[in-house]
Amino acid sequence: GEPFDAIICNFSLLEERIAPLLKALASRLAPRGVLYIQTLAPQGTKEDSCSGWRTETFASMDGQWQPMPYYFRTAEDWRNTLQEAGLRLLQVGEPRDPETGRVLSLLLVAAPAD
Repeated sequence: GEPFDAIICNFSLLEERIAPLLKALASRLAPRGVLYIQTLAPQGTKEDSCSGWRTETFASMDGQWQPMPYYFRTAEDWRNTLQEAGLRLLQVGEPRDPETGRVLSLLLVAAPAD
């Protein structure tokens, strides 16, 4: 049943146009509910300076994987997309590898803007 206190999107928002989906998810939240989005973090490369389609090859992982396309967003693009969906950004986190300090992902917490 809904409304939900929290909705979590864990590395699952891979398309270019996601504002309609985010708006639909926001409409299912309880009055004080939040939307958590965990996604790829920029790694400081030139390619990360603009949003666009990328291909994940899973080269750093063991096993046999098929390349997968996904849409990468800059932090500014995430803010704009959340705003377009009627959400306000509450918090941004960057979970890090405890051994290397490398940023592993981007964690966004948002709530309906009204």
